Amino acid sequence: MNTRSFLLSLCVAASTAAVAQGTIQTTPTAVVDRSRTQHDAMVKELGLTPEQDAQMLQSEERYRQSAKELNAAGLDASVRQERARALRDARDKEVQGILTAEQYQKFLAMRKEKRSDGLQRVQEAKPAHQE
Repeated sequence: MNTRSFLLSLCVAASTAAVAQGTIQTTPTAVVDRSRTQHDAMVKELGLTPEQDAQMLQSEERYRQSAKELNAAGLDASVRQERARALRDARDKEVQGILTAEQYQKFLAMRKEKRSDGLQRVQEAKPAHQE
């Protein structure tokens, strides 16, 4: 009986470890790595110059810090949404000033595609509605 319990525990532990390896990591290091990977892909896709790359990194960091402060402010949801929208609009104007017109159009197309891909993943993840 003890052998069975041990083997069962071992199987459960192994399957838990296997499942855990397949999940998206949300550790700070994983988030930074994912952000850097996305940034590098954007640099390559848009053909940014080193100067544009540096400006975009600075813009991303300012936006990230402002968004973090906004979330920590404890504001009412509607006020927070309004300020977040204004923050995104300001960032878009800043990005538009960094990129050429052609790069900015590509940037908008990439963002639109990323959003639709994310929306599609969310819809696929929803359980089927049972009748």
